[in-house]
Amino acid sequence: RLCGITMSVREVVNVQCGTYSNFIGAHWWNLQVGSTRNDEDNEILDTCMFRNTKAGLRTPRLLALDLPGNFSSSLPSTNSRTAGEGLKPGIVTRAESSWEGKLEKYAVEEPPCKKASREAKCWSEVRLETALWHKTALSVPLFVSEEMPSGLHSSGLAVWKQIGEEVEDRLRLLMEECEQPQGFHLLVDWDSGFGGVAACLSQLLQDEYASKSVFAVASSAPHNTFTSSLEKSPDGRLNVALCLDALASHCSLVCPLSMYSDPWSSSSSSSSLPRSRVLPYVVYEPTSPHHTSALLACLLDTASLPYRTSSLSSSSSSSSSSSLSSLCGQLA
Repeated sequence: RLCGITMSVREVVNVQCGTYSNFIGAHWWNLQVGSTRNDEDNEILDTCMFRNTKAGLRTPRLLALDLPGNFSSSLPSTNSRTAGEGLKPGIVTRAESSWEGKLEKYAVEEPPCKKASREAKCWSEVRLETALWHKTALSVPLFVSEEMPSGLHSSGLAVWKQIGEEVEDRLRLLMEECEQPQGFHLLVDWDSGFGGVAACLSQLLQDEYASKSVFAVASSAPHNTFTSSLEKSPDGRLNVALCLDALASHCSLVCPLSMYSDPWSSSSSSSSLPRSRVLPYVVYEPTSPHHTSALLACLLDTASLPYRTSSLSSSSSSSSSSSLSSLCGQLA
């Protein structure tokens, strides 16, 4: 309540599908924590994006899909049972302890993606300012594709047959916790096998939650990072086309995002990559997934602000612009 007037909760369930989408999501959730922490007037409804656990902790209302190697054991989790997963045992020397018995020393194993090239850093390296629900992270089997290491759209459709039921169960748990759900945020990597996964996921949302809005954001990592750039690969372009077609068919609003001014450049030379966007007073590395995803997260934070702020329960609230459905309706 605010000044004795009832406030609507209006929850949103978030799904991040792909490595770069999780990069954007990592910055997005840190922005959410910061905005609610610094909101002196209590205008931002933290319950819109966060869920409260039985232990009194606040965790993102989130389902994150990614390849197994991109989930770090250092990610904060509310599940103490998995606190030791990914740790390597060792022996503590006598000089390190006065204990006379046998001791074991545990150290967090460096995630595989951290050992890769400097350009390909893990989103799990971003320091999260919030704990995660123990069912937030869902590992997606590796895409089997000789044409593209990151997977074809068709390989994503095949993977969905393996994870579809688990995704549906976890989404149902998140939706059952909501009092007045507005709909879904869907972040998608459009140029890889995750586009095929997202196509099936968006159809699931339309079939099971037809009355709820789905705001889909499709993007891809910068050049020379995780995958072959879509500008250089005909298969990557086809992945994008198929992904966008599926999202447009099943989602309320689809918003493609890129930090390049012309992401559809037909250039085949690495020396003539598409031009990055020039932003006033902002200096960033256009090939860095960390930099570019942070800027896209800021954009989403601003765009979603109207339906994350408190709205008074009134007869006119349903027709106001401060809801996910009205935003999708105005921009679609």
